Amino acid sequence: MSERCGRRALLAAACVPAAAWTPLWAQDAKPPTVPLFIGETSNRPVWRRTLDRLAEVAGLRWDIQVLPWGRAQLLAERGQGLIFALDRTTAREQHFEFGRSLVSTHVWVLSRQGEEFAVGGPEDLLERRVCVARAARYGDAFEALRPRMRLLTEADQRIDGLLRMLRARRCDAILLTARGDDARSAAAVLRSTGADLSGTTVLPVPVHHGGVYFAAAKGSEWLTWLPRLDAASQRLRPELEQLRRAEAERAGDPAP
Repeated sequence: MSERCGRRALLAAACVPAAAWTPLWAQDAKPPTVPLFIGETSNRPVWRRTLDRLAEVAGLRWDIQVLPWGRAQLLAERGQGLIFALDRTTAREQHFEFGRSLVSTHVWVLSRQGEEFAVGGPEDLLERRVCVARAARYGDAFEALRPRMRLLTEADQRIDGLLRMLRARRCDAILLTARGDDARSAAAVLRSTGADLSGTTVLPVPVHHGGVYFAAAKGSEWLTWLPRLDAASQRLRPELEQLRRAEAERAGDPAP
């Protein structure tokens, strides 16, 4: 199969209704291998099971590489593979094409217990010392204010590192991305990752509404997989939602 025909076949398959759609490569002994870069916070059982099921239905085999988030973004931007869980921002859209969001997420502000403060948006963080992950982005409104922020950066994207900085009083607040329609359910999702939230409070209003996306560099050979993954996620939506609910229930709270 020529490259041109192969791409046409992939795109055509993505347009078939989910109920009638079967993987293009279902009869192949070896489905095509697609490099996928993920950050350490996405290397969790619920997301690995999600990725496994998407690969099965989309007819591919992942070559998953767990990397520091900045490194993962750099390799994806160079066109060396897909990236998973990259939120959309105006700046990133200059370099990447995005699929559809798998699930909605929010950026939550955490403070120390007893030292909560009112937050309605990123502008309310201007007078606070805020700890953030170095390669993370928190939405266009926050990024527009970033030059005026008093930010302290964590070298990687690990949640426990940011929590240590908060408890050590190096900052007044930290930013963490999680699912959840309210602070209670977001805290449950964060605890399900193994995060110890003792002594902290998830403030009630998120400062950004985002999502979990697959993305590929503009002009790269991996763009053709985005519509297939969109179709696979649509077909698997009830099953994937059940996976996320089970994760939240294990953390002791109903899923959002």
